[in-house]
Amino acid sequence: MAKEDNIVLGQGLDVEQLQKLAREGSAEDILEYLQQTGLWDQVDVIREVLRSDPALSGKFERLEQLFIKNRLVREFHVHSSFSDGLFSPAELIEFAAEKGIAQMSVTDHDTIEGIEEARDAAERVGMDFVPGVELSAKWQDKTVHILGYGFDVGRAHKDREFMEQLEKVRQSDYRWAMEICKKSQQEPIIVTTEDGVEHKIFVTEDEIRAFKGDMPSYVQFGVVIARKLASISEELSMPERNAEYIFFRKLEPHLATESCDPGLVERYRPLFEKFKINVPAKGCWRVERFQSAENAVNSILKIGGLPVLSHPGEQELTEQDIKEMARMGIRGVEIYSYKHSPDALKYYAAIARKHGLFITSGTDFHDPWSRGKVGRNRQGEVLVKGVSIEDFRDMGAVVYENSKSLTNENNQGQVPNQSQAGRSVEFAAFPRTLRPRSGEKLKLDPSPILNSSGE
Repeated sequence: MAKEDNIVLGQGLDVEQLQKLAREGSAEDILEYLQQTGLWDQVDVIREVLRSDPALSGKFERLEQLFIKNRLVREFHVHSSFSDGLFSPAELIEFAAEKGIAQMSVTDHDTIEGIEEARDAAERVGMDFVPGVELSAKWQDKTVHILGYGFDVGRAHKDREFMEQLEKVRQSDYRWAMEICKKSQQEPIIVTTEDGVEHKIFVTEDEIRAFKGDMPSYVQFGVVIARKLASISEELSMPERNAEYIFFRKLEPHLATESCDPGLVERYRPLFEKFKINVPAKGCWRVERFQSAENAVNSILKIGGLPVLSHPGEQELTEQDIKEMARMGIRGVEIYSYKHSPDALKYYAAIARKHGLFITSGTDFHDPWSRGKVGRNRQGEVLVKGVSIEDFRDMGAVVYENSKSLTNENNQGQVPNQSQAGRSVEFAAFPRTLRPRSGEKLKLDPSPILNSSGE
């Protein structure tokens, strides 16, 4: 790595010195340096050295273990079955805890109904927690997502305007889902078996209503399609998430992401040709929805939350887009995302710093079969960069450190002002002592996504 490729914030070692520290220092020396300087961006230089030399693999693994042991691993963008994830909030927290996540937020789409269950589960496993939500919105001609962090859930429930807006979104989503059901019956997926029999796959309203949670999504349609395909032929069995991507999300021209395997469609093409399955070029049963981005930002600010732009690289947002959103009230940008390539990460990190926006980490995790591993980057390394629970607390957010509310007493329930939220808070504070976890281990079974009436 050339010197000019390294972003050094504040005082610290230059690239050559960092490389020497990685080669000659112990994993404990490296951790101590990162803690004392707060220059967590420099961990990339260190990890590159450790990854590139097989003789240093043991030190690399030791360093990753130290990050976990010292409760530095964070994951601030995940989804439960209350929106389009496959795990309940409690299962999601337990699963993440088993993977070493110490700081977390559950950010379901357009609903806050799963937060209390997640918060209670975080208390059981000794995980630090910040309430979150992800509002789906339209920005010009693109679909964007606005994350909201650190609001008081009780206050949010009492905010009539906010809850009415979520209810409007919920009703809109149900209308959207019912419209897709109608379209699916009008334009079913045709599967032709070797005996010449045509099988029609469509989705009924009752099949969608059978899912627990309260937010219809494409993943639910993918589950129904996958099960119906498998019922026609064992050859057509596939992970439910693959069915979602193939039939609904495979072709969205404005999405620049590698979170879905780009070879997924080609992998199934011979099988689809055998069964004469035709997937429309724009995907199946498309119906548009969502509120404006400005309204989403204002909704989060109104309940005392910190609005954060989610994975801008997926929508190929420009610096001008982000600048205008910052004027609307965006306080941060999700940079350390599995969806961002290394080049996109550098590009958006520079934009965020230029415009005084803090940076967050999150994988947009839905289940183990969709995209990256929870709390890990594309290389499988734990997420330790971006704001921490302590940083959220210092910006006036409601957080639960080991599930004890640490709302800033001087800013309780208030919208953080620009001087607080606009500063570039990016580095984790010193780690706390590892606390034991309690509670049962999660049984990794994606099947409990239906309620009792749908089993």
